[in-house]
Amino acid sequence: MELNPREIATLVWLAVIFIACVIYPKTRASLLVLVKTFFQRQVLLIVALLVAYVTLIVWALSSVSLWGIDQLKNTAVWWLAVAFASLFQLPRVADNPHFFRDWVKDNLKVIVFVEFLLNAYTLPLTVELILLPALGLLFAMVAIGERDERHQPVVNLLNTTLALAGLGLLAYAAYA
Repeated sequence: MELNPREIATLVWLAVIFIACVIYPKTRASLLVLVKTFFQRQVLLIVALLVAYVTLIVWALSSVSLWGIDQLKNTAVWWLAVAFASLFQLPRVADNPHFFRDWVKDNLKVIVFVEFLLNAYTLPLTVELILLPALGLLFAMVAIGERDERHQPVVNLLNTTLALAGLGLLAYAAYA
């Protein structure tokens, strides 16, 4: 279960963000509120049910030799990035009659193939350490800019920049 340079860079930046949150008093107080909120009985129950569900799926796949211990890292990443993050979308289920269909469609788009290809070919650690926060900042700017129609020209420029970065990474993966 070896970590690739992209995963190491992600862990480094998450550690930096966590340390920054602990150092500054205002963010430290918010972090404590977040931890207290996570340990509420209702939240723990939902997380426990999610863990039980994933454990059941892993057991079922393992029993038919479709899952092995070498998939533990991928399973943990999926649990955090997809399963746990999907919990935050549950309040929108009542508002959208096609929520589950749209959710499945969003998760099965062509980007799955692109993500696999890009994760199979990583850049050197120094490049990943620079690229990760730069692209993260661009994604954050797009997310904030999409809230207001007045920012649409900037959002278009940022999306073009992200698309070019993605094409560059695809070209690297194809070349490597």
